[in-house]
Amino acid sequence: MHDRALEPTSRYTIISVDGHAGASLSDYKPYLSSRWHDEFDAWAGAYVNPFADLLAPTAYRNWDSERRLKETESQGVVAEVLFPNTVPPFFAQGNLTALEPTVADYERRWAGVQAHNRWLADFCSAAPGRRAGLAQIFLNDVDDALAEVRWANDNLDVFGGILLPNVAPNTAVPPLWDPGYEPLWDLCEELGVVLNVHSGSGLPDFGEHEAARAIMLIELAWFSHRAVWHLIFGGVLERHIATSQPIVCRRLISSFDIVEAPTKMLVPKYSEGSYPYTTEAIRCAFAPCPPEETRMMLETTAADVYGFDLDMLRAIGDRIGPSVAEVLVPLDPADYPADSTCNAFDAEQIVKAW
Repeated sequence: MHDRALEPTSRYTIISVDGHAGASLSDYKPYLSSRWHDEFDAWAGAYVNPFADLLAPTAYRNWDSERRLKETESQGVVAEVLFPNTVPPFFAQGNLTALEPTVADYERRWAGVQAHNRWLADFCSAAPGRRAGLAQIFLNDVDDALAEVRWANDNLDVFGGILLPNVAPNTAVPPLWDPGYEPLWDLCEELGVVLNVHSGSGLPDFGEHEAARAIMLIELAWFSHRAVWHLIFGGVLERHIATSQPIVCRRLISSFDIVEAPTKMLVPKYSEGSYPYTTEAIRCAFAPCPPEETRMMLETTAADVYGFDLDMLRAIGDRIGPSVAEVLVPLDPADYPADSTCNAFDAEQIVKAW
């Protein structure tokens, strides 16, 4: 049914491929082995959360399944691909920008990542067929990574693939072109596992100087590309990409993310989220596009890459999605919502692509 005819009254089945979710701090404890509980209590009691979004009244969106479904459905979003967002056990910072584990703290950090993956499996199963969870791994121990990929493939309702860590320069962890990772690429090829790369990982330690965060944000986009460069020049893609599994790399551009895959998917950026004006943001981006191309970018590509059952999802999309006719109507800049910080409504934005 991917190629069913589109009429003005047809509705799009929107799949967001850049959702973020995670448990609240205390809710990770049941997913840890009991041997870690005392250490977790001490860590959680001392941890001071520096992230404004996780302290805001809307933090529940990360973990409250029913409220999240209600709010995403109100925006016409039928399904999501879920990256991490909260702080897993024994991390000093959020998992997208955390430095790789040292030898001394690898074991407990690995326990924390596994706790997140197991929480995520339960969170995804609460909305069958509608959430593709991305399993986190570390590259410090390839055998551990292999076992976790197998576990995720068997236990996530829709397995969105792995969140491949970028490797910071001059660290003890070998770079991605290292032949020691070949068993990981072989397994991903065998199972058809999507490799996802997200901006924020693989950063060097910028330190605590007042300029450090500004420099990190300026250089973030460059570092986010390194994983793909390393896979290309290391011959990994040449040896493996000709088969079934794609690689998806988030690339920050304008108010939507262009996601590199066999074809493109465009989705609202989370940090400048379009809620509660998602349809308006989609009109800004897609009104000039032929409906067939819009459908490819909003639903069919994501369904093909991540393995969603699009026929099942369309039963929901046909009820809640924006119509073809609605999306074809451009949004006048005079009607941009003044209370939104979404870049889709920034008439003076400058688009950069690195």
